[in-house]
Amino acid sequence: MPLHHTTLGRGAPGLIALHGGLGWDHASLRPWLDPLADHASLTYADLAGCGHSPAPDDWSTVTHATWADDVEALRRHLHAERGGHDPAILFGHSYGGVIALEVARRHPEHVGGLILCGTVSTGTHLAAAAERAFARAEGRTHEVLAAALSGPPQSDAEFAALFPDLLPLYVHDPTAHDLRAYAERMTLRAAPLRRTFYDLLAGYDAREQLHAVGVPTLVLAGRHDWIAPPEESAADFLAGLAGAEGHVFEASGHFPFMEEPDAFVAVVRDWLAAHVPTHASV
Repeated sequence: MPLHHTTLGRGAPGLIALHGGLGWDHASLRPWLDPLADHASLTYADLAGCGHSPAPDDWSTVTHATWADDVEALRRHLHAERGGHDPAILFGHSYGGVIALEVARRHPEHVGGLILCGTVSTGTHLAAAAERAFARAEGRTHEVLAAALSGPPQSDAEFAALFPDLLPLYVHDPTAHDLRAYAERMTLRAAPLRRTFYDLLAGYDAREQLHAVGVPTLVLAGRHDWIAPPEESAADFLAGLAGAEGHVFEASGHFPFMEEPDAFVAVVRDWLAAHVPTHASV
């Protein structure tokens, strides 16, 4: 059974959007990516165990490759049903970009391009990221951050209770957004968060594998992103991915699609026009 997904538009190219977290769902990307459906067949997917997609029987067996193969299965399903998804473009936000990179590494013939937004290149940056987060956190947010970093949430309800208090860290101007409403519309899952952030990420390092990823790539970063600042992971991708192009959103943190939505859509639209010629026929 394919991952839970929602598709806007038809035709080519096929653009599959992968949310972050993990443990978040595709609602974290909407409605800000919706305008891209004017330029591609846009599919939002909930990764396995996230949102409304089924969870694996044994989380200890799940790796980045597992999630990547699920995305490839979804791509095959979409291509059979709709056409225009061989190859497909993959958009990955935050940890979704980690999975998108793994899809491109494992199934290169079926990936026509990557858009990496706020994506980390290695778990070795985690210590510095935590220091930046604590430097920004105040009051209740500081308390919740300390609790989250000391150990993973053990239930979906615990994760859902923590998440709204952490969100002010993610954006450059927390007063400009209704962050509690943003959190409440997501179906949050603790198990994939535990498996990724607390199990897999510490040993993750994509930098030595980037030379093997040969597709056009757009690297997007927020100037004020403490998780994946431009001078760290984005710089790694631009140095290691042949032909990669980058853009920094100067008034954004980790969510440039929310914080600078018009500029975000324009940058992605222009990149699609330059690198995916068939988009003009959609």
